[in-house]
Amino acid sequence: MKIEIGKTEGVRRTITLTAEAPEVAAIKKGAIDAARKYVKVPGFRPGKAPDVLVLQRAKDTVDQEFRSHLRGQALRHVKLFHGSGDILAIANMEIPEAVDGEALSISVKIDLRPEFELPDYNHISLPAFSEPEISEEEIDAELLRVMEKEAKLEAVADGRPIAENDVVEIAVRCMYPDGSDVFSGDDPIKVVRVCPRDAEASEFPAVARGVVGLAPGADVTIPFTFSEQYECHELRGKSAIAACYVGGVFTRKMSTTEEYARKNGFGDVQKLREHTRREIQLRKTLEQRGTCRDRIVKFLCDSVDFPLPMSVLEKDAVELLTRHMQKFSVYARTEEEKLELLKPCIAMAGFALKKNFILEAIARKEAIEVSSEDFGRYLYAVGQMQGFSPDAMVRILKKDESLLLNMRKECLLQKTLDMLLEWNLHGRPSANSSKEAPSVRDDDPHSALVPKKNLQPSRNEASQLAKLEVKPTSLQLAACATLSDGKSTSAEPQTPCQKPTDTGAIACAGPGPVGDKPEGCAESADGEPIVCTGPTGVDPTACVRDWGEKD
Repeated sequence: MKIEIGKTEGVRRTITLTAEAPEVAAIKKGAIDAARKYVKVPGFRPGKAPDVLVLQRAKDTVDQEFRSHLRGQALRHVKLFHGSGDILAIANMEIPEAVDGEALSISVKIDLRPEFELPDYNHISLPAFSEPEISEEEIDAELLRVMEKEAKLEAVADGRPIAENDVVEIAVRCMYPDGSDVFSGDDPIKVVRVCPRDAEASEFPAVARGVVGLAPGADVTIPFTFSEQYECHELRGKSAIAACYVGGVFTRKMSTTEEYARKNGFGDVQKLREHTRREIQLRKTLEQRGTCRDRIVKFLCDSVDFPLPMSVLEKDAVELLTRHMQKFSVYARTEEEKLELLKPCIAMAGFALKKNFILEAIARKEAIEVSSEDFGRYLYAVGQMQGFSPDAMVRILKKDESLLLNMRKECLLQKTLDMLLEWNLHGRPSANSSKEAPSVRDDDPHSALVPKKNLQPSRNEASQLAKLEVKPTSLQLAACATLSDGKSTSAEPQTPCQKPTDTGAIACAGPGPVGDKPEGCAESADGEPIVCTGPTGVDPTACVRDWGEKD
């Protein structure tokens, strides 16, 4: 195929590939031959029917195979011309109807990785923080919160009015003033458990305050306004009416502080309070680090401007909107409402995409890599936050390789941002030292930002998680497939395929003649042997004739 580069707008480039008439005829012949195996024609043995009869009886199948093969060939040539690492997505491909005896031109629109100059990320101004000071009142409040969380709930049986310290279950149906449901999913009713004393921390503060003095089983209508900090951004500031039914009312049966200290292995109250002080200090320190990380990200994004790949941006925005609508049971009733919901998602997805591109560029420049230990700790922390054990995390990630790949990428971005934080707080390490952050000086104004405690997996848990490896994606595999002219898609040393008898996996297994197809190797859709051209251990079963589609 001949390649012609068309116009480039931002990071989107149009490429025209032209297949000459003989090549088009050969591809069509291959499509007919592929369909011939499955077409039954009276008077002919299987696979022996003439072309004209195959076309008559299986025209749709032939056309589908023909266009599929053309698409695969076009994508291979585009990847060979550009390099798979530069291409983020195939935005569009137009394949016209083929005319016998004529050349065929295919138009492909691709989104490329943006190119930009990195700002100076070694001298970002960050606020200085002192060691968090924890008052006795803060310790009392934290102990009360933890002890209430672990307290047993006892149902109120005497039907008395609801008090400030009670825990109340309420069925809430939120409606707009016109009577339409705010949460318009399968079930517009939300069941919440609130404590009137902590109304401001609840999802519906006005509802939590409004049930004080009511009896269990009461029905009440409470007008309210969604706060400006409400998690569902399109509901912020909107007026609504909550139709409430008061269900169960409970009191907390709490231990004394002395009982709680003994039950949890602290021995006495003083040790419990000291432990609580350290926990609050750690939380505040991590909050300060989060503020610094946000400052770094804002600086990076404000300092660089480049076009974003629209196909990736639109995909991320739609996924964000879908998760958002499922989480809050908010649905668009018209196309205009959907566009309004999509606008903030586009902004959030664009910011995240820009941040990721910049951090990836810094990681490449600084040669930052994720070790097995890094990844194991990251997976352990994610599992702890989401309530999964290491065994459960391993099972989940083994079933979903794309999730594993995305999490490894997130781990790299987090490590890069952590290194930027350490370099800007304490200075870069010398050329002869590692890239880990230096020890903190006593007079360092940012010394409080070094956590005194880290969430670490045990040795066995870390080893189990570290064994998870990410295989190269189809875009990263410069190997394993051959073009229709027999040329390799990679200039790397070529190796033959081999099927080990112990695992049954097909793998590249050392030097050998180009084009070898030992027993057990797969064949591509057009019947050509898959030639291993990548590093030892790459699994040719991951080869593709089209990105994202296994042969």
